[in-house]
Amino acid sequence: MVIVVDSHDNGIPDSVFAFVTELMKSVDTGKVNTVLSVLLGGSHSKRLENGRSDTDLQLIYTTTARNLISFNRKTLAIVPKKRFQQTKTEPVLYEWRGKEYELDTVPVRRVGEGNDLFDNLRKCNMKTIHDLLKDYPIVERREFGQLRELFLNDEFELSIEAIVGYFHGYMTSQLMSHKRNTDFRKRELQAWRTYDPNPVVKAIMNGMYIGLSGIFLLDERSVSRDFYKLWKRYEYLFTENEREFVESCYRHKTDKEPIMAHKGKVHIEQFLASSAKMRDAIFTKLSQQFDVSKGLALRDGRFRVSIDQKKNNQLLDNFQFRFLGL
Repeated sequence: MVIVVDSHDNGIPDSVFAFVTELMKSVDTGKVNTVLSVLLGGSHSKRLENGRSDTDLQLIYTTTARNLISFNRKTLAIVPKKRFQQTKTEPVLYEWRGKEYELDTVPVRRVGEGNDLFDNLRKCNMKTIHDLLKDYPIVERREFGQLRELFLNDEFELSIEAIVGYFHGYMTSQLMSHKRNTDFRKRELQAWRTYDPNPVVKAIMNGMYIGLSGIFLLDERSVSRDFYKLWKRYEYLFTENEREFVESCYRHKTDKEPIMAHKGKVHIEQFLASSAKMRDAIFTKLSQQFDVSKGLALRDGRFRVSIDQKKNNQLLDNFQFRFLGL
């Protein structure tokens, strides 16, 4: 069984529920599309939000099989009218009552190229699966909740290589961004030019959360919705200086205490230099722990290298046929 821990439903702002209510009023289904779920993700789903955070939402919908294969397919559309306004197309951003909401619209199945839920699940795409488990259902039909149960009840088999590949890979891209030219320009150089550590702190927190989440899944078959509780579970792996660094990044990310007392060229350069060393050390320890946790997970039978793909496909077929009205 995969267990989702550290739920904090009472911590979700009322404004999120209010916006989703307006969003649902603005959905044009074309009479053949059905919203299955609206999920709250991003920083809010791991308790790393702050006053600058937008709200990440994922709307998952289905259609009829006839409409899916039609050349004159009717697509689901968002028609906000005067309820709220779209401010950006890539990614899709809406503004409502002074707050920004990023909306990702995902079909259950798609004809042709593009992202769809069931193809990602079939491929054991761990980002899709992890988001499905950790993100909060703000609106959800009962049958979609039953799909999630496939993963919570171990009916769907997860490949340990897929788990390690996704979580370790994403962790690397975030924690080690200072060593990649494209990410360096995107984050470190931006921080240096603006004297603002936020882009770097965000990458560090994302890298820490996703790395610890992968280890937690391997160790305990569990998914956490609370970064700080997850961090306290594994802080013993790190030195006192490393723990102080992560704590200071967490306090900054959540608007509790700025990581730099003063803004200026000297201060940001000192932060970037010291944080690079800390990130290198933290990354090394997390990578070592991935190796340990993977070995123990294989030894204890929590996950396997080989999975029964036909069984997984049949489980998914049962749901996608139902969602498509077959």
